[in-house]
Amino acid sequence: VSTQSTGSSGINAEYLTEYTQALNAVKLERVFAKPFVGSLDGHRDGVYSMLTHPKRLPILISGACDGEIKIWNVTTKECLSTLAAHSGFVRGMGINEVTV
Repeated sequence: VSTQSTGSSGINAEYLTEYTQALNAVKLERVFAKPFVGSLDGHRDGVYSMLTHPKRLPILISGACDGEIKIWNVTTKECLSTLAAHSGFVRGMGINEVTV
């Protein structure tokens, strides 16, 4: 007699967890397998958040742990602007599409 619990479909919960973890590992391998194209150097601390511009494809915005936000042109790998956001981590960013 099995003591493992199964859901309504008869699939073991442990099996589902392991299956999900395996899928995530494969996805990560694919992300890191892509060729390295370049780096955007300029932050004094680690980058915590990134955001792409909804209307201008080559624009990328990065927020770092030192409170700085940088606006990049990914095509030229050039920093277009640096903003001192605040004294802590930049944990998230958003773009107001009305003003851009």
